[in-house]
Amino acid sequence: MTEARYQILFAGEPLPGVTQETLKDNLCRLFKSDQGNIERLFAGKALPLKRSLEDSEAERYLRALQRAGAKAYKVEDRPPAQAPLPTATPVPIESMVCPKCGVKQGKAEICNSCGIAIEKFIARQAAASDLAPLGAPTDTVGSPYAPPQSRLGAPEPEVGPLKVFTSKGRIGRLRYLAWQLVIVLLSVPLFFLAAVIAASSPLLGLSLIAATGIALTVTSVQISIQRLHDMNRSGWLFLLSLVPAIGSLIPLLLTLAPGNRDANRYGPPPPPNSLAVKLLAPLWPVLFLVGLQADFYKALLKPF
Repeated sequence: MTEARYQILFAGEPLPGVTQETLKDNLCRLFKSDQGNIERLFAGKALPLKRSLEDSEAERYLRALQRAGAKAYKVEDRPPAQAPLPTATPVPIESMVCPKCGVKQGKAEICNSCGIAIEKFIARQAAASDLAPLGAPTDTVGSPYAPPQSRLGAPEPEVGPLKVFTSKGRIGRLRYLAWQLVIVLLSVPLFFLAAVIAASSPLLGLSLIAATGIALTVTSVQISIQRLHDMNRSGWLFLLSLVPAIGSLIPLLLTLAPGNRDANRYGPPPPPNSLAVKLLAPLWPVLFLVGLQADFYKALLKPF
């Protein structure tokens, strides 16, 4: 009995909670293609992305597309019914059809319609077919709805870039703690400098204090949003930190909750932690204990 084969269908629908623009960006990274080719997949009708796949391979393609936020389907790939033999007059031997534009013409090295060098074009198409993934349909060459020919599987690229001053991207738990510690350590000399300036020029000093506070707060929020992205959660969840009682749980969530090991809808996983991150992150408990000790001595010496 012949083993069943499957195909992956996609009609341009994102999964719940994923915007169409986010899905397009994820598919561009997944297929390593440009926005123009990806737009062709959102024509409003179901298109076969991959065909003639074994069950395990179809499941792998399906999971990769779902991680990117695409609402894809796995259906059995049934062979088309045998078409009747054409009864039209066959094309004479001395004529040919251009492999690019499809115009029938006399035999020539250069197409009279689109102007391509026919032999070179056929050679390039053959090379591209050698690079296509196994099971990819061969009847979609030249079709405007042909999916980008790239293997699915491991996230592309393997790790994402690190950017501090943005809400895009992902960071892990240790890097979140290390970067937040750097912000705290930077705030001490910056606020001290602003206070010294305020002693001689109150207006300038207060302006520097306000600007420093806003810059550090915005950077801290951006880092927190990247941490939420690592857990495949929307950055808007950070607004819960403004809600009384519930808000106190958000820093705990950012510190303790693990992130996704593989790529999610916000991009590939962050790179491994550097030595500096591994040294800075554990300093938080030390600072906490120092603060408790300072409060203890302050309370002890208060009567004196």
